[in-house]
Amino acid sequence: MQESINRLIAQSKSAKPQFEANLNTWFLLDKVRGEKTLPAFYQGGNSGLIASIEYLVMGTDHADLLEASPLLIKLNHTQLTDSLYQHIQQERSGLFIQAKDDNILPHLQYLFIMQSKEQGQVYARYYDSIFWTTLQLSLADQQSAIWGNLQKVYTLAPDSNDTQLNFFNWTTPTPDINKSSTPPIEPVYLNADFVEANEIVQLYCLLSKACCQQQLTIPQDRLSNALLNFRTIVKTGINQVHLLEKLAKLCIEQTNIALIAEVQQILQQADLPDYDKVEQLVDLYKGN
Repeated sequence: MQESINRLIAQSKSAKPQFEANLNTWFLLDKVRGEKTLPAFYQGGNSGLIASIEYLVMGTDHADLLEASPLLIKLNHTQLTDSLYQHIQQERSGLFIQAKDDNILPHLQYLFIMQSKEQGQVYARYYDSIFWTTLQLSLADQQSAIWGNLQKVYTLAPDSNDTQLNFFNWTTPTPDINKSSTPPIEPVYLNADFVEANEIVQLYCLLSKACCQQQLTIPQDRLSNALLNFRTIVKTGINQVHLLEKLAKLCIEQTNIALIAEVQQILQQADLPDYDKVEQLVDLYKGN
């Protein structure tokens, strides 16, 4: 788990995607989440932005999902308006992709089905920023299959919010190798490392949302500690943002609350409502 946290902290990010000028660019839109994002591609200063649109599931065995299918939007340029970025942020509606090859649809269709130990073959929402980030923090031995003929992927970082956009800039581990547009036969396998990394990314999103509500900033050297503390609290069943935000400062400033007897005594009271646990923790923190 600590390795996933370290990689998450070290990952390159910027206020907007750092696009490379010599690559083809797409936005892979989650149509279900991106209700306002899709119209924004046509509005205002974004006129002429779209070169083409393809349904991800078109021509596959999953054409019955066409109505909810993600859309692969090829862009004529990368000069997107701030309002479009805001819609993408607010709806967490997809990710940007860059590649030398113009034919990336077969690989993206390949990624739509992955293998899970518990559930067998599953539809994979890899076009969600959290899912792609998790793929990159885990599955080191499957990155060739994950990347295929893609060169760059840009996802919203877990700490991105309406006042401060942040994108992770992901690069294929083998940028200098010419990639085949023919996908592998075996699907990507979502193992225990993926599940663990996904938990960390989800926690980071929750913690960031709580900190945003409290107007708190997490110092880089406290992020690992804050995530582990946050995990300790969430594991007890306290998972509502309006409660967690009250504990954000405690998670940042206290060291390893799992080892603080007074904290554990409060968290382990099975008959105590979550609200009362949070209030007692806040009172305990104020007394320190």
